[in-house]
Amino acid sequence: MKTVTDLYIDSSKYCIEEAITFINKFVTTNDENNLQIDISKFNFLEAMNICIMSSTFSFTKNPDNKIKWIVNSQDTKKIINRLKLKNISLEVKVSDNLLNLPTAV
Repeated sequence: MKTVTDLYIDSSKYCIEEAITFINKFVTTNDENNLQIDISKFNFLEAMNICIMSSTFSFTKNPDNKIKWIVNSQDTKKIINRLKLKNISLEVKVSDNLLNLPTAV
């Protein structure tokens, strides 16, 4: 059975290189087939770098591994999707602020 492991990578705690290293070590030491990694706190360029480097690393270790990346904007999703990486999917994180908007009376 395939499992999904959720990881949240916070840009206030990790620089790009540390985030990539952390994800790559996780991929190397675990037999998880499906990962869901939230990188929504990173800006577009950082998210793209992390996604490309870690997805490529994961694919070389096991082509069956799939990573679902959670990013912060539709634009980031569109641009990363253009890269046609075979082992990823992308989802845009809904802002917590949008969930708590007051309703009009």
